[in-house]
Amino acid sequence: MLKVLNTYDHDLSLRWALCGRLNSPYLYLRKFIIALEFSGSGYVWIPYSFIMIGINYTSVNEAMRYILLFTGLMFDVAVIGTAKWFVRRPRPIINHDDVLSIGPDKYSFPSGHTSRAVFLLFYFINTSFFQNIRGSVIISWLSTVVASRILLGRHYISDVLAGVLFGIFECAAVVLQANCQNDTSESKFIYRRVCYFANWAAKRTDNISRLTPEDIDPFLCTHINFAFGKVLESLTLAPYEEDDLKGWTLNSKGMYERVLKLKETNPDLRVLLSVGGWTHASRGFNDVSKNDANMYD
Repeated sequence: MLKVLNTYDHDLSLRWALCGRLNSPYLYLRKFIIALEFSGSGYVWIPYSFIMIGINYTSVNEAMRYILLFTGLMFDVAVIGTAKWFVRRPRPIINHDDVLSIGPDKYSFPSGHTSRAVFLLFYFINTSFFQNIRGSVIISWLSTVVASRILLGRHYISDVLAGVLFGIFECAAVVLQANCQNDTSESKFIYRRVCYFANWAAKRTDNISRLTPEDIDPFLCTHINFAFGKVLESLTLAPYEEDDLKGWTLNSKGMYERVLKLKETNPDLRVLLSVGGWTHASRGFNDVSKNDANMYD
């Protein structure tokens, strides 16, 4: 049965290699098909993703798009290269001038272009990578990249079918697990911008360096660490400065309350208390850490 399927696969693949033979009546399409082949090559997308990571390294949102793309492409190289090295199926006899094949890629099974095209298809659509290009255009382009493997005589049909399965596996392992479906907004990528605000920043006399809680953009940070709190001998937390709980003037608010008020504008803002400081030294911390009861009471 397997021998019959292999023969059928071999014969049908050679019959559909319309641009594979140099005496083919469809030879005029060969350069166009080769251009499509190159558009789905790792020689294009791997350097592109690597360069774009460098260009966008200051933006978490943008950099993550290309980090995910680069990760998927390198994963594809590793998976397909390993499979080809183990199977070592020769390419169709009519294949020639395949300058893109190096190392294990000289073998035929599975089709790396196909697995990469399937990965790119899922990646582009699931992450809205090309926001101004219709999904049907992306599907048509990558489908012709897959078809080029047979039209140029680079692969057998079974190589291409296996490449599709490998591509789906890569998508499940990389794109879907990265939780990037249909959105590349910053909310899809968990990151933290932790800001440090000290009580004494509001007490500076010059307007350039003076910073009050009201001067802070509530959306600038995901977390604000307020300095400081202190540990008393009773192993309880207490304000470090007198104006942390209550302002210096009558009915004025303390620093804690003024910082927490930022959450009214940005409810997602996390405000934390930094305990200690270099003048606090280790007082209280040693006692707190002596046993679990002290830490959790």
